[in-house]
Amino acid sequence: MKIFDERKSSAEEISKLLKKKAFDEVELSPRVAAGTEKMFGKKLTAAQVVDRIVSEIRKGRDERLFYYTKLLDGGDFTKDTIAVTEKEFEEAEKAVDPKTMEAISRAISNVRKFHEEQLPKTWLTPRAYGSFLGQKMTPVDSVGIYVPGGTAAYPSSVIMNAVPAKVAG
Repeated sequence: MKIFDERKSSAEEISKLLKKKAFDEVELSPRVAAGTEKMFGKKLTAAQVVDRIVSEIRKGRDERLFYYTKLLDGGDFTKDTIAVTEKEFEEAEKAVDPKTMEAISRAISNVRKFHEEQLPKTWLTPRAYGSFLGQKMTPVDSVGIYVPGGTAAYPSSVIMNAVPAKVAG
């Protein structure tokens, strides 16, 4: 890890350090580039890979979602096995160290409180001639979230995706 001491840097120098390439400018690592070329039969940028996968999933729905989940993450799911059961939740919770579980619970509580404060509300305002302006908030029936796994576990990714969805209804 490289550490920068920016106390003596100008605003312009700091700005250059903080500049991030746009997603479609990011160069894939040689290993990832080779993998995507093998997967799609030609060289693609990161943005093209994402566009291709999203487009295929929109067309092929769950079938393509499960295909890419298996291909990219090794997860072998079906419509019947994609949802986590109560029993699986209970088993997972028992496997976690109590201090870790306490920290996770505290994080969930903090994230929930934050998102409850920003929760959009349905509202209507009467206007002239009997008209109304406003918005109606309607939660969706279900939602899927993606949490990268690989060689590391990030409970924060689950918390920051699942808790706001639960708060939204």
